[in-house]
Amino acid sequence: MEEDRRENIRIDASFNFTCKVYKRTEQSVEFSQIKNISIGGAQIATKFELNTDNILELNFRTPQSKSKITLLGKVLESWSIPEKSLFISRITFAYPKEVTQEMMSELIKELKTG
Repeated sequence: MEEDRRENIRIDASFNFTCKVYKRTEQSVEFSQIKNISIGGAQIATKFELNTDNILELNFRTPQSKSKITLLGKVLESWSIPEKSLFISRITFAYPKEVTQEMMSELIKELKTG
């Protein structure tokens, strides 16, 4: 079972973010969506294809938060859903790991309490 191999529990979430792919700076997309999120990573949906090992900058606000969150992530896996014209990607949050994990821990608490 997929959940058994996860280090961190994922929380179902649905909010938009902007995404910039490093070394492809012309690619800045407004419509992207976080599907679920954990302290260590997220599953995202985009209208464009991402490659394994792409480094992303994600900027978002949660429905509960007014402050902007910026994270770096690395694409672990990506696949398409042609009938919806979407690409789904699994990402792991990157550096600095300790700061990111602390910030994400607070975000997860916020999402759980609504």
